[in-house]
Amino acid sequence: MKKNKDISEKFKQYLSGFFDGDGSITVEKMKAGYTLRIKFSQSNENWIDTINNYYPFLKKSGYKRNYNSRKEYELRAAGIQIKPLVKDLLKYSILKYSQLVEANNFFELINTRNKDD
Repeated sequence: MKKNKDISEKFKQYLSGFFDGDGSITVEKMKAGYTLRIKFSQSNENWIDTINNYYPFLKKSGYKRNYNSRKEYELRAAGIQIKPLVKDLLKYSILKYSQLVEANNFFELINTRNKDD
């Protein structure tokens, strides 16, 4: 497991490009309020394991796609623990930069109770 400060800027650049293409960040409503969820999808397990080595709070899962025999892997995490990852992606993301800015602003609202409930 690597510490965040040990992650090279080159890796963060590559990861941001990968996130722009094969990642997502969403706000999810939960019983206690709202949270952020981040996800990466990829069929290359070695790449998923490399990301997971740098960001061990991401949970790995694998599944078969219905339309072919290729296995797909996911890394997911939610909540305040993803803040260092969002910060790293913000530096170099292009396509999803505005989503990451909003996500970064949302951290202070995590677990804020929904007033409509």
